[in-house]
Amino acid sequence: MNALALVIKLSLAIFVLLHGAVTLKRLACENWQLDYDDDNGWQILELSATQSIEILPSTVISKLFIFLHYQVSGKKFYRVIFKDALHPSINDYRQLIVTLKTYQ
Repeated sequence: MNALALVIKLSLAIFVLLHGAVTLKRLACENWQLDYDDDNGWQILELSATQSIEILPSTVISKLFIFLHYQVSGKKFYRVIFKDALHPSINDYRQLIVTLKTYQ
């Protein structure tokens, strides 16, 4: 399919598989919540610790996913929120989009 040597193709395939396994392992134990209220603003709850965050204007909102760009204590972070990742219903995703657009 391409002109790469078989050793290089196998090395690339092994790298991709290992990277995928490490990523899946990391994401399996990741649990966080995003919250907004008028008194405290935006907050993120992760590992039983709540931190106030600032949602940055570079956050991208679409119908299928949200690229959340936020700042905590001067450090910038990115999170991807997919439409089907929120529980228990799709209305939660719509509500999150409205809240982000309103209070950003």
